[in-house]
Amino acid sequence: MFNVFEPVETINYNFVSGVYAACTALFLILLAGHHYTDAVEGFYIVFAPFIPCLLWSLVVRQNWLKKEAAIAIDKDAKKND
Repeated sequence: MFNVFEPVETINYNFVSGVYAACTALFLILLAGHHYTDAVEGFYIVFAPFIPCLLWSLVVRQNWLKKEAAIAIDKDAKKND
């Protein structure tokens, strides 16, 4: 069965998390603007899906960093042998 939280080797999850964080920040800015002006009324809803995406990417990023650290330790152990 496919694990949704298992990182893919070819993806840089630092970049993915950063993009999702930027879009979540934009969501928060537009949400605040929604309460103070009518010019951006409802624009925030477009960026709402990035909140769960950010949470998912942070979990996958953590797993990715653990996997990368394990690979680095294995390479170092093989180099010392």
